[in-house]
Amino acid sequence: MAIICSQYISMLEDGYILLPERYNQQKYVFSEGIPLLDLITYGTESINYTQLSKYEYLALDTSNSSEGFIKIQQNDYNKKVESSKKIFHKRSLIISRLRPYLKQIGFIDENLTSDKTLIIGSSEYYELIPNNEESIAYLVPFFLSDSIQTYLQASVEGGNHPRFRQAALSKLKVPIQIYENRFELSKQLENYIKTLRLGYNGLSNLYIQTNMHASGVSA
Repeated sequence: MAIICSQYISMLEDGYILLPERYNQQKYVFSEGIPLLDLITYGTESINYTQLSKYEYLALDTSNSSEGFIKIQQNDYNKKVESSKKIFHKRSLIISRLRPYLKQIGFIDENLTSDKTLIIGSSEYYELIPNNEESIAYLVPFFLSDSIQTYLQASVEGGNHPRFRQAALSKLKVPIQIYENRFELSKQLENYIKTLRLGYNGLSNLYIQTNMHASGVSA
């Protein structure tokens, strides 16, 4: 039996693309699990770039995040910014809405930077903030799963710069099994990031020292 649904064009979101596959309402169904919006809220804080001179800040572009980990270099601190940026918070999760196949997802861990440093980033990021004191690190493997990656990729709109809307995230439900194991999953993910950050920071310091020595060598 064919499934038919009708909707007035005036009710469609701005920029909605009328592709045939978008009418398949049951292609991606999330009928079981905990609604994502019961677990998180979306970060909405922003700052005008003209105000940044008052702060020590760390500026994140989408290229800084990959598969849960956020890589930073010294030149990401106080670098020149020419547009308004979002303000991010520790213990939150950022996910780029641009080209989801790049998996530009990052968990803002406690060891990312000093508590005195303002964390800002690209407006291409959605920020997911936990609704309570529980860690949401367990959502990283959830978002990296094949089914969610396929769903987000199918949700993108646009040609040169395909993006998915926040509404696509809001429809998601976290499977009960993942939710019930959230404490252990979060612990494992946070320990992994802590170990990875220690190694990455050590490697970055090695590069800095090498460059300092190399700069004093004449050809």
